[in-house]
Amino acid sequence: MNYSSIASGLIFGLFGVCQAQEGVLERMSRSLDNIQSQLKASKTVDRRTEPGFRALYTMKPGDAKARFLFAAPGMISTATPEWSHRGSLLAFDCVPAVDHLMESKIGVYAVGGPFKGQSVMLGYGNVPSWSPDDCQITFLLNPGNPMDAPGGVWVMNADGSDRRWLCNGSYPRWSPDGKDIVFKGLDQEPNNLGFYNFKTGSTRFILGDAVGVEFGGATWSKDSKRVYFIALKDGRQHIASVEVSGRLDTLRFIYTESRQHHELVGPPVVSPDGEKIVFAIQDKIRPTQGNRLWLNTFIYHLPLNEASATPTPLESHEIGLINRGMMWSRDGKTIVFSSER
Repeated sequence: MNYSSIASGLIFGLFGVCQAQEGVLERMSRSLDNIQSQLKASKTVDRRTEPGFRALYTMKPGDAKARFLFAAPGMISTATPEWSHRGSLLAFDCVPAVDHLMESKIGVYAVGGPFKGQSVMLGYGNVPSWSPDDCQITFLLNPGNPMDAPGGVWVMNADGSDRRWLCNGSYPRWSPDGKDIVFKGLDQEPNNLGFYNFKTGSTRFILGDAVGVEFGGATWSKDSKRVYFIALKDGRQHIASVEVSGRLDTLRFIYTESRQHHELVGPPVVSPDGEKIVFAIQDKIRPTQGNRLWLNTFIYHLPLNEASATPTPLESHEIGLINRGMMWSRDGKTIVFSSER
């Protein structure tokens, strides 16, 4: 296998629409050697027989069966996928051992194109999210990471170069119009939503103490006018949305989880046509099989334009121990998610 060719091709693929950016070729050249060495060291190790193995699967709503897509070589868990806007690449995070989140790394997998099936690792981080032009990736770097770098919201070029800390927070998601990153604030009680603005370099927070933000942060509507998140109010969890202005009169509760021993897991994600939303529900009644994160989570979808609609399981019956980290494809035809099964 020609690792140099693969690395070169993937880097040029990552920067396919970024050629006009100043210094892009120089950054590509600097990162090539590093990515080549990672590819050479990344032997294809199949760990699916090990306890805790988690991989990426795809499914079309209405299909009967999920399809295996990808597992990061040598890693026990691959999660939190997001398609690039052109649809040929998938960013993800992965860990070498079960629940070792501090050691999480970010990678990119070629779903299509001439290097289909190949992947590269871009360094430590979690929950990657593409810029609208696919030239950059924002991500979470956990405190206590092996780099001993400040935790919080970071951004890097799509080849992993030029990493920059932006602000304190977690679970960043880039707006479709490219102006802001929404993230979960960590310095407030209750936790709320923050926005980092690229033009000003400033952050602002919304919601105040009106509602808390549960699990992760938020995701965007296609027009960048609303964000969707899991809210905690009056002791109950809700799938909620709010305008980015943060005005409380725009706060909308879409679904309320009223069953005991069930918890919503998100953040929820709206389909590109704005008609459906997907999220996960954790069943706390089942035997937990140990004290592990996200056990017994299953993915559901819900129509947004039907009053009092009931969530429908993505799959016809519950499969596996963990199902989460869901994301729609850019054309809205496919859902990719992380599953231990």
